[in-house]
Amino acid sequence: MDQVRSTIKRLRQKLEETPKHPRYLVNVRGIGYRLDLPSEVRKAWPSRLPLLSKSVSIVKLLIIVGLTLTIAWFLWRQFPWGDPFTPAWYQGHRVPIGLLHFLDLGPFCVVASPPDIYCFDREEEVAAAMGKILPDTDPEIVDGLRRTGAVPILGAEWGHPAQMIWFGQQTLPFGVMWYQTKGQTFCHDGRGPGILTCFATAEELAAATGLPLPGTKAEIVPSSQNVAEPAGCAVYVVLYEHSSYQGRALALCYDEPDLRDVLFGGLASSLWIPPGKAAVGFEAPIFRGPAHLFSQSLPSLAPLGMDKALHSIRQAPLP
Repeated sequence: MDQVRSTIKRLRQKLEETPKHPRYLVNVRGIGYRLDLPSEVRKAWPSRLPLLSKSVSIVKLLIIVGLTLTIAWFLWRQFPWGDPFTPAWYQGHRVPIGLLHFLDLGPFCVVASPPDIYCFDREEEVAAAMGKILPDTDPEIVDGLRRTGAVPILGAEWGHPAQMIWFGQQTLPFGVMWYQTKGQTFCHDGRGPGILTCFATAEELAAATGLPLPGTKAEIVPSSQNVAEPAGCAVYVVLYEHSSYQGRALALCYDEPDLRDVLFGGLASSLWIPPGKAAVGFEAPIFRGPAHLFSQSLPSLAPLGMDKALHSIRQAPLP
């Protein structure tokens, strides 16, 4: 009790103008002590309550943010792919891989060429994209997905589908463009050797090259000029994936020592030669192996034994 009295005495010495006649810390007989605030302090006290309440709210907010960041950091460390904000290709779009993981989408992911990550919903899609038959996958489903261009192609003998190309005023991996166009790609190398600009229709390629390509609809070509990126060079040969000028197409302005660099290695089954042009094709890269002179269009390379055998090509003077 003496300690309480001494404490009250010290407080009165600090607060009271006349400690022997206290106004603020007063005795209440039989109960203890009471704090009597001056009227001006009591009037000002309620106005300070909102500020105190706001301070408490800010502290709570800081605590919540701190806990959220701590949990996020922990999950980040546990995430199997590292940075959850790393973009991954999913159904033709770049999406943070952490978002896919959170939404339980695209659980089957592969790294095609670092740092490109591709995610799929089924193992058959992974197998089709990689061009392999994986364990526990249905070969018929895999073949159907690959044949119809239902998935991006990540592995192929004719070139690396992760190679970046121009498509629709943007750059993206060729395999993704393949997916978006369902396997219908029409490209030229007008930007420079090995640099491809691609389109979804043959009419756009015809508009870009200014050539009357076989199988194109003349009435559609002029309207395609608004979307086509002009080649800006003289095309000397157009290669086609299938006979009779069908399938994928590649218009070349420059000599190509390895057609895999333009995603057409060992793929051509027919070729179209513009008037006044000629080309020499080789069965091996770097202009080696058996060579054939092409001075006119050929709807099929099979009679020459060159079907799917062209691996390098260059422009040649007319004979």
